[in-house]
Amino acid sequence: MLLLLGFFMNGRFKIIPEVLGKCYNLTDLNFERNALTFLPKEIGNLTALKKLNVEGNNLIQPPMEVVRMGIPAMVSHSRVFVQCLLP
Repeated sequence: MLLLLGFFMNGRFKIIPEVLGKCYNLTDLNFERNALTFLPKEIGNLTALKKLNVEGNNLIQPPMEVVRMGIPAMVSHSRVFVQCLLP
């Protein structure tokens, strides 16, 4: 069972693979200092996630202020964001 996954300080990742949203037992995820600009909505599926480190990225969606508030804030922000895009 995968609990910890880290791809930090390499600057290569531009996206987090959506498949990680199926790693339900994941507790720690580290993508520090990469080239991320957004987090996929599937991150909200990681209900066991206790620590998410995406510092040092240029996140646009969700903003870093929201990420720092934790997973529930990110999920809520994503729902509102998607609703704003709907016609």
